[in-house]
Amino acid sequence: MSSDREIKDNLYEQFARICKALGSAHRFELLDLLSNGEHSVEQLASGTSMTIANTSQHLQLLRASRLVQIRRKGVGIYYRLADPTVFSLVQAVQDLAKAQLAEVDRIVDELILERKDLKITTFSELEKKMLQGSIQLVDVRPNHEYAFSHIPGAQSLPIDSLTDRLDLLSKEIETVVYCRDYYSRISDRAALILQNHGYWVSRLENGMSEWRSQAKPMQSSE
Repeated sequence: MSSDREIKDNLYEQFARICKALGSAHRFELLDLLSNGEHSVEQLASGTSMTIANTSQHLQLLRASRLVQIRRKGVGIYYRLADPTVFSLVQAVQDLAKAQLAEVDRIVDELILERKDLKITTFSELEKKMLQGSIQLVDVRPNHEYAFSHIPGAQSLPIDSLTDRLDLLSKEIETVVYCRDYYSRISDRAALILQNHGYWVSRLENGMSEWRSQAKPMQSSE
């Protein structure tokens, strides 16, 4: 029979496996992307600016730690978070870093400065305007992330095709754009594109990750 010390050593070694898996900026970014839904290796490589080979290596480590799982479809392999608690873990680490690390504050201050010319809409303001029917809500993430989950009533206009699909939006009412989370720059780019084309636009202050973490209603079109 194992001693108390052996049991504790073995137990904490398993806890440390999770910490080791998180101990890479690349792997943490992969988990953050997977918080927005299932992705192929190619999609994850593109989203993180890594090679497919490096992305695959990081994913295998995450899979070995039971943080991600795979689904096979034909010859394709798709990755997703292994459990909703993994999403909660990603959010908890981000919240802790924001509360404790001065460098995060510096980055946030830089984002606030860059967004000074953009109108910002909070969740509570969004919900009020949606009830009034006074806005058009646009999700500018990739289609597969929108299909996994999106804010009810939002239409999908991915950033890469936004300029070619502006005719789907009215200039008569306010457009609110959102993307993955507070730190994502996709909705910043989208808001500037719409501003430059004469649209009345605001950026949702937070994104889909924060919406989900607050247990707000979501839709899926998978």
